[in-house]
Amino acid sequence: MMKRLLGCAVAVWMVCAGCSARAEKVDRSRPMVVVISLDAFGAESLRDGRLSFPTLRMLMKQGSYARAMQPVNPTVTWPNHTAIVTGVDSSKSFIMANGLITHQQDPTIEPKVLFPSTKAELVHVPTVYDVVHQAGMTTAEVDWVAIHDPKTIDFAFEERPDANSVVVKEMIADGLITPEQVANFRKPDQTWRDQMYTNAAVHIIKRHHPNLLLLHYLTLDSMEHRYGFSNPATAAAISFLDAQVKQVVDAVKEAGDLDRTTFLIVSDHGQMSVHARVLPALLLKHAGFTPQDAGVLPEAGLAYIYAHHPDAAKLAKLKAAFEGKEGIRSVVTPDGYAAIGIADPKVNPQAPDLIVFAANGYALTNSDGDITPKKQTVMTGSHGYPNTEPLMQEIFIASGRGIKNAGEIPAFKNLNVAPTIAQLLGVQMKNIDGVPVTAALK
Repeated sequence: MMKRLLGCAVAVWMVCAGCSARAEKVDRSRPMVVVISLDAFGAESLRDGRLSFPTLRMLMKQGSYARAMQPVNPTVTWPNHTAIVTGVDSSKSFIMANGLITHQQDPTIEPKVLFPSTKAELVHVPTVYDVVHQAGMTTAEVDWVAIHDPKTIDFAFEERPDANSVVVKEMIADGLITPEQVANFRKPDQTWRDQMYTNAAVHIIKRHHPNLLLLHYLTLDSMEHRYGFSNPATAAAISFLDAQVKQVVDAVKEAGDLDRTTFLIVSDHGQMSVHARVLPALLLKHAGFTPQDAGVLPEAGLAYIYAHHPDAAKLAKLKAAFEGKEGIRSVVTPDGYAAIGIADPKVNPQAPDLIVFAANGYALTNSDGDITPKKQTVMTGSHGYPNTEPLMQEIFIASGRGIKNAGEIPAFKNLNVAPTIAQLLGVQMKNIDGVPVTAALK
């Protein structure tokens, strides 16, 4: 009998020990900020009464939301997520694409974007999560970008999750994901991956209670690239994402952290429907250029032209190859980069010698063919157009701790998000261009 009681006591002790090992020491005197980015959610969609997003509408009703939020150029995912956490544009962060641009100075290879790039290679200024971490608070990210191997993120579930990370190991142990799913993470569709990102965020909130969580969803961007802007498929994607946001909000409640948490719902750009593709490499060929003369990196709404051994005459001829052509909005030379928030290529080797912007309804691509523009048989979607374009504008919703119930507030630049996060968490960012969104802050 005594042995049986002793065995039961040991078993209970082991269970309790397991519970205590799983428990996270939480300083509930410090605030929390949860930033959720809904990739490609345009400001126009937020005002569309036909769309179903009850959770977002609840947060809007309880807090403040912007008429629109202006992205930085280029209106591409990684540069804008970086602007949101740094408070500076691409002229200072130096990030120009969804990864590190390589081979741009090599006349034998076309420029490419290297995905597995570290934060140190990409981002050349401090981030708000660096500052928060240095202040002794905890930081977390789920599917955020330009953030690989950052040194200042405590808990991470990356876009392509690392099987050896603390969070992934915990989720496997808890039955939230399997090793096989981690190994084959890119095979299922984006909605499945976004649900896994939700699972990771909920796990991190309940287990670790981070002071700052950065969370990024891609379903809407994926659907709009495939089907264009504003259609039944994208409406369904928005409803799906709203349900993901609800799960995150509910997790904060269940974790006992609601009173100290601020929710910031943002996006990185909008999306525009495309009916034709322009082939910049073909336009250069028609103008007498070869790949050895200039490299081309198309980014849909814009394209980067890297001249090999450039001089004034060559740049003028390159510019003339695009000006006035169907599907071309404008061509910007380095003397115009400062006005659009891009660094001169003499300062930033990622920057091109020319930036070509597509006209509305057109996308710049590297597709094969001998005709340009090339009409599409189906509508698709793109971004990358100038940050003044109405359909490129982003969303901003703030609700929870420290937020006024102000309703709609005037539009502002996304550079203002980072200092807003900093103020909510009681830290300060230096040498930035953004300012806190005081219209939303108590």
